[in-house]
Amino acid sequence: MVETKEEFYKRVGLMNKAGFGKKPALIVVDVQKGFTLPECPLGGGLDEMIENINDVVAVARKKNVPIIYTVVAWRPDSEDGGMILKKIPSLKPFTLGSRWAELDDRMDYDPTKDYFIIKKHFSCFFGTELITILISHGIDTCILVGDSTSGCIRSTAISSSAYGFYTIVPYECVGDRSPEAHAANLFDINAKFGDVVPKQEVIDYLNSL
Repeated sequence: MVETKEEFYKRVGLMNKAGFGKKPALIVVDVQKGFTLPECPLGGGLDEMIENINDVVAVARKKNVPIIYTVVAWRPDSEDGGMILKKIPSLKPFTLGSRWAELDDRMDYDPTKDYFIIKKHFSCFFGTELITILISHGIDTCILVGDSTSGCIRSTAISSSAYGFYTIVPYECVGDRSPEAHAANLFDINAKFGDVVPKQEVIDYLNSL
């Protein structure tokens, strides 16, 4: 009988479940118009993901879990884009104040309660105040939702793990423009950096707090 890749990974000691900690934060990654609208430069087709994220946001808000929204955006001359814009020049229109840098209107964002971070790189941790926010709240668990799975979610999961946080990715709450990249990166995150779990498992955990 041929061994599956899941069986092989588990046999060699990968894909173990770390579980949840005691004090979570919900990080909503780049659910902005530049990635979600049908006419946007890079993306679209994330309607179901947005609905699923809002389901988790509603429970997190009820339980007073910190909610941190991020967007990627540049200054008007894009000089702060660095290597990302050399590699992905189609991201140049994502300038501060532009439509593409705005959160999708369907997101359950509360500017009086939630945090809002503007980032310049794939990881939400790199060059931002995120780690300060998490430490100040005594957070030990990062729940990551948003897009894209193969870019900012994966990069943030790696950073989260490196900083020592339990890292949770509910798979219905992340999305990617490539189904193949989405599946491969969920598999790899689950193997090495965090736990990829159903949305309901996250909701049940939040409700148990």
